[in-house]
Amino acid sequence: MASASKRKNILIVDDEPEIREVVGMMLSEHGYRIRAAADGVEALEIIKEKAPDLILLDMNMPRMGGVVFYHNIANTYDGSPRYPVLVITGRTTLEQLFKDFKVDGFISKPFNFDDLLAAVERTLEKHYGESSPSQADVPPQAELTKPSRKNPRVLVIDANEDRFHGIVISFMNSGYEVIGAKNDRMAVHSAGLDEPDVIFMKIKTLKPESKEWMLAAAIRQVRKAACTPIVFYPEGHDPFSAADVTRLLEEIPASRVLSSGDPDLLVREFENLLNSAKQTPA
Repeated sequence: MASASKRKNILIVDDEPEIREVVGMMLSEHGYRIRAAADGVEALEIIKEKAPDLILLDMNMPRMGGVVFYHNIANTYDGSPRYPVLVITGRTTLEQLFKDFKVDGFISKPFNFDDLLAAVERTLEKHYGESSPSQADVPPQAELTKPSRKNPRVLVIDANEDRFHGIVISFMNSGYEVIGAKNDRMAVHSAGLDEPDVIFMKIKTLKPESKEWMLAAAIRQVRKAACTPIVFYPEGHDPFSAADVTRLLEEIPASRVLSSGDPDLLVREFENLLNSAKQTPA
């Protein structure tokens, strides 16, 4: 019988770099070993090296799409895949086709990370009699002790050089320690390892399928960042709708949305959060 603590290998096949990176990081935080491919051709090469325990498969990809890839991994006698497969796609009209393919599940984009994780665990339980890895198998990063420091620390996630530098200078001039992240991997890594007091993130649109929304959801999966305040600020000066703000606040706990990315406004918000934390009973 397979050990319940054995870490499973998951192969993510998707042509969207954000999906591969963010989903991969989220699942890694739960103890899974992750490999990723941008299309079916690359995925077949990876499978030759090591068979996956589960495949998360997109349908629309260059070179070799999901349908052709599926037939490459299907058994010739009954058409069932040689590995468990969860289909992830925005083409909801093809759900019946995926059912005919005998896949283990269908997840439409945009998706909720908790729903994806639940589907992964159900599929592993079905095929291997186990779900998520034991806590002992979670990567060592999650067990690191909190670094000693004197000044409050802020993590700024923004890929725009000029805006990023302006925000960093404002925080540093106010006497705060600043960590910068210009891509998703750096952001998730810093959120858990550096343990900032507050995370500030530029967001272009308050839609569940946006890159920033997905990144925030991935950060929430990091144990040491599960309750860290996340403050979103817009890329420009266009206000978000009240409905979009409400939905984001419901989906991403302990978050706030500002009306602009003015550096002075961000610093004031940071100080307000620090003061609120001091006044909150432990």
